[in-house]
Amino acid sequence: MATLSDNTDQGYVFRTDLRLRPDASVTPVCISTAAALRYYEAEGRTWERAAYIKARPCAGNLAAGERFLAEMRPFIWRRHLDFATVQDTQDMRLRIREHKGLQGPMVLAGHNMKLGRGGIREIEFFTQTRQLISGGRDPDLRARGTVEGLARLAEKGWINPDEAQELTALYRAHREVEHRIQMVNDAQTHSLPVTDEGIDNIARMMGAPDTEEWSQALLERLDRVETLTNDFFVPAETTTRPELTPEAEAIIDRWRRYPALRSHRALQIFQRIEADFLTRMQRAADPAEALVRFDAFLAGLPAGVQLFSLFEANPQLIELLVDIVGTAPVLARYLARHPEVLDAVLGGSFFAPWPGMEGLQHSLSQALNAAFSAPDGGYERGLDAARRWAHEWQFRVGVHHLRALIGAEEAGAHYADIAAVAIAELFPFVAREFARKHGEAPGRGR
Repeated sequence: MATLSDNTDQGYVFRTDLRLRPDASVTPVCISTAAALRYYEAEGRTWERAAYIKARPCAGNLAAGERFLAEMRPFIWRRHLDFATVQDTQDMRLRIREHKGLQGPMVLAGHNMKLGRGGIREIEFFTQTRQLISGGRDPDLRARGTVEGLARLAEKGWINPDEAQELTALYRAHREVEHRIQMVNDAQTHSLPVTDEGIDNIARMMGAPDTEEWSQALLERLDRVETLTNDFFVPAETTTRPELTPEAEAIIDRWRRYPALRSHRALQIFQRIEADFLTRMQRAADPAEALVRFDAFLAGLPAGVQLFSLFEANPQLIELLVDIVGTAPVLARYLARHPEVLDAVLGGSFFAPWPGMEGLQHSLSQALNAAFSAPDGGYERGLDAARRWAHEWQFRVGVHHLRALIGAEEAGAHYADIAAVAIAELFPFVAREFARKHGEAPGRGR
């Protein structure tokens, strides 16, 4: 490590940071793959998931490195939309600013181009958090580079294409300034000089004839980055709870005892969205009945952090859930058993016309092929994928019927399509698994 990192009269090779290994304070420099996987499975944090987006083998046994990264995929890329990472990343941003003393007004002299407000890390956090949210469901979003990540997120509709282009230009401009800073004395730093002469030097290295004009443009770019990224991380202000009847207050008082609200983190998130739920339920045709059904929905949830984070980041889902508990108790009970189906609502095609048998076959075939070809894939993983697929499409039919987009007869036909496609697509996998365990089935025309 010293050979690589120490700055000698001939410079250095590159920095090597051993603090990024699993549980750096107590583990040796080299640990087994199995030990690393156990750590990430049990204690891995969001910043480590974000770091592994960029990870690649670069020395030693490259095949072993690739195998390790393949085994890390379930840790990095969660199966469902993972909006809980937004709060994790915001907490991390605030800790970095506090630790580095980066609070206060933005001043150019001494400003940290990487970790400071409006800096490089803000763009990286914005991109990586978006990737972590949805990359588990869409492998196309698993790009290592920040620029490529922004382009793919825009292509898939997760961010505005104009904002993606603007952030890309700002990221490249920030990197160029950072490189000029590091060219001075070959210093491994990200902070602008604190003297006027030092800033003059950087401006000249950037090819700018007027330091004041260059400084103002840089401040505007930093401010623009903060504007574009900050709203994504900072939660909206909570609304005021409406006036409630004593009966409603009694129902709400027991929510804290439900499994979904037992953890401190789940309770924190829910408290930020509770008033929005209650306000919307007050506008239902029968607010008391809507609250009772929402209570039943909440009581049936096994956990709350992921789902409440999903609601906080996507208020339109609150409106949908209130609509469901207000008018469709059967659909509400289904949603309590399978809350992960709400992921599908955020896809751009949820309210599109029915795709027909061919479209359903293509969709399930993709899900099954991904499940069976994954490093930890197999028969049971394929069945899980088929169940998730069926739950999402069944929920979609129920919502379309609820919103009067389709009638009862059409809904029945759609449910039948889902069943037929599931049986047809799963049959070859089931037959192959049966043959593996018990031998080829008799008959088949032979």
